[in-house]
Amino acid sequence: MVLVAPAFALPAVLMAPLVVAVGVAHLDVVVAVPLVVATLVARPDVRAGVTSHGAEGDYPDCNQPAHEGLAASFSHGSLILRPCGVCNPLASPRPGKLEGSPAWYKSAVKLALKWVGGVVVVLLLAVGAIWYTAFGSNSPIVDAAQLVPGVETVKDGFVSVFLIDVAPGKVALVDAGHDASGKAILGALARRGLTPAAVTAIFLTHGHGDHTAACKLFADAHVYALQNEVALVGDAAKVDHPVNDGDVSDVGDVKVETFAVPGHTPGSAVYLARGVLFFGDSAGASNEGVMMKAVSLFSKSSSQNVASLKALEARLAPRASDIKILAFAHTGPLVGFEPFAAFARSH
Repeated sequence: MVLVAPAFALPAVLMAPLVVAVGVAHLDVVVAVPLVVATLVARPDVRAGVTSHGAEGDYPDCNQPAHEGLAASFSHGSLILRPCGVCNPLASPRPGKLEGSPAWYKSAVKLALKWVGGVVVVLLLAVGAIWYTAFGSNSPIVDAAQLVPGVETVKDGFVSVFLIDVAPGKVALVDAGHDASGKAILGALARRGLTPAAVTAIFLTHGHGDHTAACKLFADAHVYALQNEVALVGDAAKVDHPVNDGDVSDVGDVKVETFAVPGHTPGSAVYLARGVLFFGDSAGASNEGVMMKAVSLFSKSSSQNVASLKALEARLAPRASDIKILAFAHTGPLVGFEPFAAFARSH
């Protein structure tokens, strides 16, 4: 079962970083604003604009004359409430303490805290729902898995990088991970007794930062990407080998075939090498062994992504026996061509 995030979840999640940033910088305002509103709810006389200070039974310790309402102003990022300097609980030398405060103030504080807590709960639920929708059913990535002879998975946190043997002591990468230090990639090379100079080519499935971060560590590598994805790659890498749909690139002893699959990004590519079809983010595998489309939340056009995948399946169907593994960036792989064919039939 797939949990669908509520309609408000995406805007809420997108606003969450801003809310947190403002909250950290102006914590007093974040707490005081709902407190003011709660005060207006809890105090009918304040809401009406008149507060009787000094009246019998009303603030017996206050000897200030009656005055109009509850004044509020902002000063240097702080919210200042000033009915008077004696009975105003917010002006107390013990901020946040409810002991000895009027009953209406206690009620207002509790109501404000409930509102703030409610907003936090909604944001957390929204984040959880979207995370589960995007990643909850993914099959796991297994580090150092040998997909076929000569192709190894490198788990770089939440994304895969693939090493392809192209000649003795030489490899090509499919994508370059999300870690600019390249720790996982360099570790995989070191286990083979190789240095960054062993990387002769990097094939980028698309230009998102979690696939391009370590490109600059491999100064001797030629970088390949679809021609219309070069702009999105930007400064993350110098694409010195722009390719087009149908191009076949010779890298050492290996031929790498390029297929355009726009949708996740306008210039998303799928590569075929050593019998492995590398999809990047254009598809994924569920933990039930089903091929899935690109995650809609992070894709330029979900409908175009599906159309591109179906078109690619039709192109490759006559060569199905040549395709041994379907490899994906954010999930584990699938075996054989059939999961791809099943995807095309079901969409």
